[in-house]
Amino acid sequence: MKYIRWCIRGQVVLNKVKMCVISNLLYVLAYLSTTPACTQTTQGVTDCIAALKKYNLTKAETVQIINIMPASEVDVHLVVEECAERLDTDACLDLAAEVNQLLYNGPPLSAEDNAASSDQMMMDTSESTTTTTTTSTAQLSET
Repeated sequence: MKYIRWCIRGQVVLNKVKMCVISNLLYVLAYLSTTPACTQTTQGVTDCIAALKKYNLTKAETVQIINIMPASEVDVHLVVEECAERLDTDACLDLAAEVNQLLYNGPPLSAEDNAASSDQMMMDTSESTTTTTTTSTAQLSET
């Protein structure tokens, strides 16, 4: 009888965990749909990882490059630590071009497009923060 109760409780806990995972997955997918990553395919990411190996990047830098999809040399310098010592100018430009070719399934991104996307994300974040602050202030006023 104790085993049956434990199994039932275990199933309830497992179902709650599954719901939390699904909920978090939906939040991540909603966020990614607002970034350049929304155009990526599994095959494109796999090809990009293979192509980035020649630049001797760390795993963290590779993940950031895949997520951010740098469009210019400046964007590459923001992601790669000590980029000036590790990569020359041509390598930075080649890296950005290669990433865009492998990952982006649309018209080529320019630095301005990437900046506009970043600005939009910053505005969305600030609007969210403002809403949260307003709600918190209203709750404090009520008490």
